[in-house]
Amino acid sequence: MQRPIVVGVDGSPASVHAVRWAAMQAERLLVEVAVVSVVPESTAGRKPQLRREEYAKSRELAAALQAVVDETVPPGDRRRQRVSQEVVHGLLVDTLTARSQGAELLVLGRAPGTDPVRSTATGRCLREALCPVAVVPDLLVAEPFDDSARTGPARLAARGDQPVREVMSPAVLGVSASTGVDTALQLMIGAGIHHLPVMERGRCIGLVYETDLLWRMPGWPRRGRMPSVTDVARMPAPTVAADQPVSQAAAELSHSVGDAVVVADEDQIVGIVTGTDLLASPAGDGETEATLVVGVDGSALSQYALTWGVSYASRTHCGVLAASICSLTPPLPFASVPAPREELDALAAAHTDVLEAAVAHAEPARYDVDLRTSVVYGKPGPALCALAANAAGLIIGSHGASAAPAPVLGSASAYCLRHAQGPVIVIPPAATERPQSYG
Repeated sequence: MQRPIVVGVDGSPASVHAVRWAAMQAERLLVEVAVVSVVPESTAGRKPQLRREEYAKSRELAAALQAVVDETVPPGDRRRQRVSQEVVHGLLVDTLTARSQGAELLVLGRAPGTDPVRSTATGRCLREALCPVAVVPDLLVAEPFDDSARTGPARLAARGDQPVREVMSPAVLGVSASTGVDTALQLMIGAGIHHLPVMERGRCIGLVYETDLLWRMPGWPRRGRMPSVTDVARMPAPTVAADQPVSQAAAELSHSVGDAVVVADEDQIVGIVTGTDLLASPAGDGETEATLVVGVDGSALSQYALTWGVSYASRTHCGVLAASICSLTPPLPFASVPAPREELDALAAAHTDVLEAAVAHAEPARYDVDLRTSVVYGKPGPALCALAANAAGLIIGSHGASAAPAPVLGSASAYCLRHAQGPVIVIPPAATERPQSYG
């Protein structure tokens, strides 16, 4: 029997994003989406004596629920046939956790500026739900979790035939070759840009990079004169035509020593392309593989998260990146032996061992899933959020008394729930008690 995806909805914009993401997942998993809104039991308990305004409130909630479904999955959308909606009377958390017992996922929205960990309803669901809980942020973009809107290195190859003019930044500022570096730096800071074409007789002869200006700034007073941009410009400037494919811009970028390419049309500068522009261009064909990031720290919950994530990835056609986060500043013993460098090496080796053991248990080959591993140095929360910034989702345990060298989950999971740019799928402790059986 296929398990549905349950979405808790309160009519907010965050609910819209939660329903949209759930509908996309349901289409991949070939399961139903049950959109649920809960009328508080304080009203339901007096149901026979409901006043007229209380009936109106219930009808208003049903109308808001219908509006959310219509906005996210319009009647003509192919995903609509998988979506049902229902207004339920009862206690909010009790209702959602009860529905989670037979669910694939419980999906909740996260409104901007809210803390899902401190929210009574979301916090309890993260602790008590009987299935994984996906917390979906309300991002200010039209289709935040559509794979065609993802960024990342793999997408550049997928859009190699896209014309450069479609990804370039057309607003370009330049400076003459005699311009002082102080003026150039002031222009960059004021405009919020990091590159300036250097012009001579109407032609671009080089590029000035903000980093080059800042790097050489301490030596300026010793010159006796303020250097000009030609003293620090990288020449010649890598150039590509506006109608050439993105792959050509990428090639020019790889052959240069910088991260920007000037776009010209018959010797006239019409734009500039940076590495960021190339990575952020729309994917179009949607054939590149999305990635699920899983935080692994050796705890039972993180092991379950990876095993569940591999199974889920096989059904949603994703790859998996299993990451263990190693602190750059491990706690040192009272004695000076071993040396800090030796201790850090030992700590990294222990994280590698944790990853290898977790991967062996998850059996990615059984599910035909492309699984990569990485030990990342830094603070767990920010590191996991950075890894998952352009991923299909981040999967973590809800807490972890870790058996690993340093815990990844716990405070890190709370950080990710508050700050992640994409959906965070949390494995509550109770969810590990049901068998991992997927159709």
